[in-house]
Amino acid sequence: MKAICFGAGGGGRRLYKEVSLEYCIIAYTDNDSSKWGGNIEGVPILEPEEALGLNYDVIVITSAPGLENIKSQCIKRGIYEDKIITSFITFPLDARKMFLEKLSLMQKNVPMSANVAEAGVFEGDFAKLINEYYPDRILHLFDTFSGFDDRDIFKEKEFSNAIAGEYGNTSVECVMNKMTYPNNVVIHQGYFPETAKYLEGNFCFVNLDMDLYEPTYQGLKMFQSKMTGGGVILVHDYFAENFKGPKTAVDQFLKENAGQFRAYPIGDGLSVMIVGF
Repeated sequence: MKAICFGAGGGGRRLYKEVSLEYCIIAYTDNDSSKWGGNIEGVPILEPEEALGLNYDVIVITSAPGLENIKSQCIKRGIYEDKIITSFITFPLDARKMFLEKLSLMQKNVPMSANVAEAGVFEGDFAKLINEYYPDRILHLFDTFSGFDDRDIFKEKEFSNAIAGEYGNTSVECVMNKMTYPNNVVIHQGYFPETAKYLEGNFCFVNLDMDLYEPTYQGLKMFQSKMTGGGVILVHDYFAENFKGPKTAVDQFLKENAGQFRAYPIGDGLSVMIVGF
């Protein structure tokens, strides 16, 4: 069966081998125009209009952060839901969702003065869950909303093939429209960790999903002193093959704080939680 993979970012590259075992991938597509004209393992990345005009059997969504928007986009184009395959990314998403839900229940007894945060928001799908599961806590969201910053990419070459501006196809409005409790959300737009320079308060849960070494390492160092007792920092992409920066950042952080903190996988195949605060 011929497939078009919708999502040509990190997830698309990571899932190429897995998807190609079941389908013949004839093209990738992405809503980020900076990716058009490129390729993944020799498979061309086309703009959606061109890709969806090809003769294909199924659309395989390979972007976890963009799942909801991509699926809605395909349905609006008249593509039947039974031709839209989401199974390659729903398992890790479901595992992360279950982890967050159960953690939020365990943290019910943490003083309500403790906040929650996410750095690396993209389109806000996971931020939406944090907002839902921690409805009475202030959620601080950090993102450039214009993609990877040159200052981080400069240090990234040994860890990934990330390029400046990647994951820039988002906006504050896109994210805020997904929030169930928008009045509890504080947006910090700009270069991290500069946007957190004057951040006050403590935190019981923080999600670091920035894909790159430098912001992940800086995030761990900054939030280290702000975590409440029993707090958890979740780091995405620790086990990712295409983004090696987060693992390097976590390992360095743990080495520098030998014996104080510990990291454990959460079952989604990508993330680790850091505990010991």
